[in-house]
Amino acid sequence: MQTMVGLSTTECEYTALSEALRATLPLMDMIEEMKARDICTFSSVPKVYCKAFEDYSGALELARLPKMRPRKKHLNQIFHHFQAYVKSGRIKVYPIESAHQLADAMTKPQVQNIFYPIRKKIKGW
Repeated sequence: MQTMVGLSTTECEYTALSEALRATLPLMDMIEEMKARDICTFSSVPKVYCKAFEDYSGALELARLPKMRPRKKHLNQIFHHFQAYVKSGRIKVYPIESAHQLADAMTKPQVQNIFYPIRKKIKGW
């Protein structure tokens, strides 16, 4: 759930991506710290990275290429907290078609031929 009003679709999608990664980054850091202190009980030491999927091209471009844009400069202050992880390769943002975006079934009206396959994937059928 967003805590502010978005002025464009790009801003809304980028805000959602940022919030999702804000919840993921502490878990990644915790696993890295466990690796550093030899607390991991894994048979092999895992490589910690994150794959994020974005279906909106504007938000995808902002995440991948964080250059200054006049209409988006207010986003630099709030939502670019994960850019260091993207630059280091620990987070990779991939494009995904809207038809394969599972969260869309919960947030947008879908036609039946798109909704039913997504529902089956969510339920694990």
